[in-house]
This record gives sequence, structure tokens and C-alpha cells, in this order.
Amino acid sequence: MINQSPALIQTQSQKLSPQMLQTVRLMALPIIDLKEAIATELEKNPALELVEGKSSSDQITKIDIESADVKLSEESSDYGRSYSGSDKSINEFIEGTLTRPESLISHLLDQLSLCKISQYELDIGTTLINNLDSHGFHISDPMLFFPKSQESDVKMVLDIIHHLDPIGLGVLNIEESLLVQALIKGAYPPETIDVLTESLDLVARGKKRDICERHNLTSEELEDVFNYLKGLNPHPAAPFETGFSNYVIPEARVIKEGKKINVYLKHENIPSLSINDEFKSYAQEDNREVKRFAKKSLNSADSFIRSLTLRNSTLLKTVETIVVHQREFFLFGPGNIKPLTRKKIAEEVELAESTISRITNDKYIETDWGIFNLKYFFSNAINSTQTGRDHSKESVKEIIKQIIFENKSEKKLSDQKISNILKEKGISLARRTVSKYRKELNLLSSYERH
Repeated sequence: MINQSPALIQTQSQKLSPQMLQTVRLMALPIIDLKEAIATELEKNPALELVEGKSSSDQITKIDIESADVKLSEESSDYGRSYSGSDKSINEFIEGTLTRPESLISHLLDQLSLCKISQYELDIGTTLINNLDSHGFHISDPMLFFPKSQESDVKMVLDIIHHLDPIGLGVLNIEESLLVQALIKGAYPPETIDVLTESLDLVARGKKRDICERHNLTSEELEDVFNYLKGLNPHPAAPFETGFSNYVIPEARVIKEGKKINVYLKHENIPSLSINDEFKSYAQEDNREVKRFAKKSLNSADSFIRSLTLRNSTLLKTVETIVVHQREFFLFGPGNIKPLTRKKIAEEVELAESTISRITNDKYIETDWGIFNLKYFFSNAINSTQTGRDHSKESVKEIIKQIIFENKSEKKLSDQKISNILKEKGISLARRTVSKYRKELNLLSSYERH
């Protein structure tokens, strides 16, 4: 007989407070979106005001890096200090804030919130969506954010994200996006999935005969596959990639002065905020409703200022640590990138790897060598059999670029020949990987180079 008597079950779960959720959200925002978030907060919260009279020069934070030693002298951010503000200054800021169409992340989160899923699944989905770049691809391995025990739940929620509009997001790359789209749409001709997974490089080059031989297809059968593939979208996130994606505002500046490297966190594009002194008096009113509203607004303003301050200090700390590890790049330029992972940075700044992923997402720094996305400085190690020194992905890409340009006037090098030259240099890289890196460099194949 089954016992149906009530029983007490103890479970352990982790929930983020509203303050933490707000901090996580602000950390993931690039500066243009951050300005929009600040403008929205100023508009809805009367307890919050702009700080006037601050010039950009005294809002710069500077650190000096000499050799491997770091000296950090961070000026106070002045957040939370009280200054008299005006509605005019707030309105000028709001009117001057760049407006943007709905972002990809917001579009996906809004859809996810309408799905009939539990709060637990919604939390997983929110984390997964916030880990997507502007193309809808994973920034970091999704399983880095979850314990092994949640793997099946993560895969289930990922499948839900794949089905959101536009379909085919929440994947690793274009190849996986096309595969997901085909599996969701269905009704595909025979061998379509095999062609997608095994011969996409041949499809891109229009090598129909090679595809037919590899998959034992007739020309008519292959034509059906090609017609089906034309109905798939290799860039499903394109409608959300507006002109703003090319409008880059660096949040930090790294300047080389001899052997010394100076790092500045640029605040001139982010206004200083404070709590309105006059509004504080409303919290002492006798009227209960006025008092309750004032306290709620003051708490919200204080929470927002704290989250903004934590976001900026975390960004500074992260950039500082990156500069220490990539000192050779900042001194001598591209081609000197060392292998570096977000996990390594997270360990050194004593933060979660997911936090480092968020704070480096779509953030840019200005250097003597140009403006770079922070993710440029992260790559896994590629071992050299000659020197014993590990190369980063970016430094290997620089070597590939150099090999291609050095052989411009001669017979064009195929990816296999480039792979062979790399092997002679002690770098073992498969032809397929060479092809991938070449495409990331926006360099044509030997068939297309003139």
C-alpha cells in the first residue's frame, strides 16, 4: 500500500536578491545600453539626480603597471555624494542619450518570460541568454555557469531558446545555427543534415560535384538540398545588429609610456549620480503615503548607485588584471597575445567566471594599437613543438595572416599548405582550424584570392 501521508522535504536553492540581479544586469550592458538604463532610471526615480560640475578629467581612474607589479590608485567615484541637481540637467541627459531598437537579449528574455516554465527554468534561461553575443552565439561554454547535475535541465532550456524568435540562437556558431534551424523546421530532403554537419565548407565554395561524391547524391538530389538550405538564415540575429554595433565607445584607455603602462577607466561618458538632498526630507513627512513613496524611491536610488559603482570597479579590476597578463601585447602590439582564460582572471580577482564573462561582454578598450573588444584578450593555448612556448589563438591568427600576405605574389596557398607551414614553425594546426581562423580574419580562400 502506498503511503500518502505528508512529509517534510528540505531542498537547497540559490536566489539572487533584487540588488544582485540589478548589478548582474548592469555588468552585462555595454556603455551605450548603460547610458540608456541610467536615463530610464533618472526618468522614473525622482530621488536620483545628475551630479553637475564634474569635468571628464577628474573622473578618470589611473593605475600604473611596471613589470609585473601593480599599483592601484583609484580615485573615489563620488557616487552617493549629494549635489544640487536640476530637472533641466536630467532632461538634457535623457534627450542626449542614444536611443536603440529593442536589443536581441531583451527580445529573447521577453519571450522566455511568456513561456510556461518554472522560475527555476526561467533563471537558467536568463543566465543562458545573458551569455549570448550580438550574433546570438555563446560567449562562454554555457555549462561553466552550472554544476554537472543541472546539465539535462540546461539542455532542455537551451532547446526552448532555440525555438524562440528568431529560431537558431543560443548556439556555438553559424554551422550549429543552421543545423538547429533545419531540425526545428523539419521536412528537409535526405542527406541535408549530413551535408550541414560534414560538408558546409564545400557548400560555401559551391563544390557541388565534391558534395555529390562524398554523400552519394545525384545532381537533382543535391539541388533539393541546396534549395532547402537557401531557406535557412545564417545570420538570424541580423535584424538586431543595427548601425550602433559599429559605433564603439571604449570604456578604458591603455597607454604605453616606455616600459610603463597606464590604464585609465574613462568615466566621461557615464554621468555621476547622487541622491537628491531635498527628496530626503520627504522621508520624514507625517503623511504615510508620501513617507512610504519617498523611502522606496531613496532605497531604489541608493541600490542603483551601488550597482553602478560595483559595475565600474569590477570592470577596472578586470582590465587591470588583463593588462598585467597581456603586458607584451600592450608594449609590442598584436602577435604578442598570450593564452589567457576568463577562469584565470576570475581566480585572480576572486569573482565568479560568469561575472567576468558578463563584465567583458561587448566592452572595448582603447590602446596604442587600436580599439579592441575585451574578449580579444582571451584564448586557449596552442602548443609550439619547437620553442615549448604556448601560443594564443590570436597570435596564431596573426602568424596565418603574415604567411598569407608574405605569399601574395606567389601561387596562392591553400589552407592545407598554410597548415604545413605552421607545422614547420612548430605549431600543429589542422587544415579545418586554419580555415576557421582565416575566415575569422575575413581573408578569402585560395580559390577566391586573386
